[in-house]
Amino acid sequence: MSDNTQLSVGSGGDVIASDDVSTLNGQASSGVKVQRVKVQYGDDGSATDVSATNPLPVTGAFYQATQPVSAVSLPLPNGAASSAAQTTGNASLANIDIDLGAQADAAATSDTGTFSVLAFIKRGLQNWTTLLARIPALVSGRVPVDGSGVTQPVSGAFYQATQPVSLSSLPLPAGAATETGNLATIVARLPPVGQATLAASQPVAIASDQVLPVTAQGELVEALEAMRMAVQAMTRTLGQMQPDTAARMRVALDSITAGLTLAAITTVTTVTTVSTLSNVTQIGGNAATEQIPSLMRLSADSMRRNITVT
Repeated sequence: MSDNTQLSVGSGGDVIASDDVSTLNGQASSGVKVQRVKVQYGDDGSATDVSATNPLPVTGAFYQATQPVSAVSLPLPNGAASSAAQTTGNASLANIDIDLGAQADAAATSDTGTFSVLAFIKRGLQNWTTLLARIPALVSGRVPVDGSGVTQPVSGAFYQATQPVSLSSLPLPAGAATETGNLATIVARLPPVGQATLAASQPVAIASDQVLPVTAQGELVEALEAMRMAVQAMTRTLGQMQPDTAARMRVALDSITAGLTLAAITTVTTVTTVSTLSNVTQIGGNAATEQIPSLMRLSADSMRRNITVT
């Protein structure tokens, strides 16, 4: 059968809402309809449909905010706490309380030993306070570091390529030369700086087959040139003073007067010894004062021929 029922089927009456049920009071049923009834509330002469907007009003003290519940006779689930289990838990809690300690416990005197947790915490706080007192104040948000008194490790490229090193205080190895030992002996044997006498000079041996080039510079060149010019002048002065075949020098002398003054000598055959010759004004018609320098220039020119200038 279908839901809903029409009244006065022959005359076309109203249709009433009904539900065709297959079970009624737990029993199977067939052809049975149950009328659908809409819940309403209101006083006499009015009716308000019950809805979410208009719920069914309920009044009275049949309920309270906190409902008393008794579990005395309720069955406990598996593993539920019992009075015996709570006793064991209470004992454990008491031991935890003892281990934690009391507020009045003094700070632990060492990092080991039998002390409460609070005693160890107090000791740690005391050490932390001491540590904070030793930390310097921050400088620009950073902790300043003072490396005095300790050796600090160093790394990075902050140093220069060549490090200045002082050996004034370094220990010397065995056999090292010292200023008061070997070095002092070596210094004593070195000649002084500059020109010195033969006794104060260091002898130097030159190989017999070694040719020492002489570099002529400055005053040496000028001196050699002056010697060359003097020799040329002397050669001109002594042009007629040539020794004979017996290697004797012949000169013209004036006769000697009573006052032992040699005025003019035409010819001297042999002169054995002359101790002192003074007041000579001319030799060979040239001033005598030019003769000695001329002889020196002649010797210098001979020396110059034996000097190789490079």
